Amino acid sequence: MTMAELALRWILAEPSVSTIIPGMRKRKTSTPNMATSDGVRIDPSLLSQLKQHRWDRRPTEWSQ
Repeated sequence: MTMAELALRWILAEPSVSTIIPGMRKRKTSTPNMATSDGVRIDPSLLSQLKQHRWDRRPTEWSQ
């Protein structure tokens, strides 16, 4: 799985997300990006491993 596919599938793993807008600048990347909406979910064990690397940042005044 490419990093782009993993990122898109990770986003789609969030229950509140119903759609994504993948990059479509080049055909060689747009076709695989669109294919991530095929309904195949990230394996729960991989999702659990990815959550360990999550960055819980504290919003700053300038980022709001």
